[in-house]
Amino acid sequence: TFLVALLDVNAADSRETVKRLNLLNGGQTGATVVAFFGGEVDEKTIFCFNTSPSFEVVAAPRADLKRLYRKLPKFFQLKEGRVSRIWDGVPPTPEEVS
Repeated sequence: TFLVALLDVNAADSRETVKRLNLLNGGQTGATVVAFFGGEVDEKTIFCFNTSPSFEVVAAPRADLKRLYRKLPKFFQLKEGRVSRIWDGVPPTPEEVS
C-alpha cells in the first residue's frame, strides 16, 4: 500500500501535514508515503530541512502535476497499483489508511 501526497511546499500548514504523513509512513498502517511537489530541487532541500519528512519527497514539473489536482494538498491511496481512495485538504487518519 502506498499513500501518494501532492504537496505545496510553500503552504503555511506544510509542517503539520508532514507531521501527519510521518505518522502514516510505515508503522501501524504499513503504508509507504511518497510526496510529490511541483518545483525545483533547491525547494525540496529547504522544505526537507524545515519539516523533516520520514518519507521520500520528489520534485516534478508543475505542469505535469497540475493535471492531477485542482487544489493542494491531495492524497491518493494505492493498493495493488490502483487508486483505492482519495483525500483532499488533509491527510487521512491511520485508521483510514489501514
